[in-house]
Amino acid sequence: MERSDVEPAIGASGPGIAAAVLLVLLLVGDLVYVAIHLVATGTTLLDSPLATLDVDRGYAEFFQYLKLLWACLLLACVGLRSRRWQYLAWVALFGYLLADDSLSLHENLGVVLADRLALTDAIGLRAIDFGELLVSAAAGLVLAVSLGLAYARGGDEFRRSSRDLFALLLALVFFGVVVDMAHIAVDPAGWLDNALVILEDGGEMVVGSFVTWYAFLLLMAGERRAGETLAGLIGKALSDLESGFRPRDDRSRLRGFGGPAAP
Repeated sequence: MERSDVEPAIGASGPGIAAAVLLVLLLVGDLVYVAIHLVATGTTLLDSPLATLDVDRGYAEFFQYLKLLWACLLLACVGLRSRRWQYLAWVALFGYLLADDSLSLHENLGVVLADRLALTDAIGLRAIDFGELLVSAAAGLVLAVSLGLAYARGGDEFRRSSRDLFALLLALVFFGVVVDMAHIAVDPAGWLDNALVILEDGGEMVVGSFVTWYAFLLLMAGERRAGETLAGLIGKALSDLESGFRPRDDRSRLRGFGGPAAP
């Protein structure tokens, strides 16, 4: 029986569809935590402080920790399988982000640095905010040098993957640093304060989901072909998801499950 034109059955439909399903599940999880935050801040149904997006070591933050941990493990596996040690530079970067988020590294060190350097408040930011920025800048410099060396010595496939990961990193920086500093400087109240919390922390969570999805896609499907942009890969993920659950006629379903081929 000829099987080359058989549409694969759901559950055995290839790495692209598997990655797309993972992405949707992660994004649904993000939306659930945003909804929990809205219930906790807008009603009296939830009185747990851990239910909001911006509380340290809350429910949503632990979900983000898990995604960063998965990204580190997946990228380490990609490096081991492809024999490209350069991926370990990305493992170190996302590992630092995980440690920083879970242990509040830049916040704690920022307080110490602000005291040691006698920093003062300015342009709507506190002295400790400047200390936190200095800590993040120093860590960023070390990690940037590591990534720069890896990029210079990596092959074309690694460089293409790194450009995609760098684009996702910039999105993380935008929500985690730029929006955060703007939030502090504006110091809003009421609904605007809550909207900025959702934009900052919810945005970080969504980008974290895309980072995990991309690392999973690299491991499952291999390093992508030349010419595919990150936006193109995201569009293809949506297409793969749609095709994986597209209804099939009875004859193709029978062929997919080993039934007799139609004449």
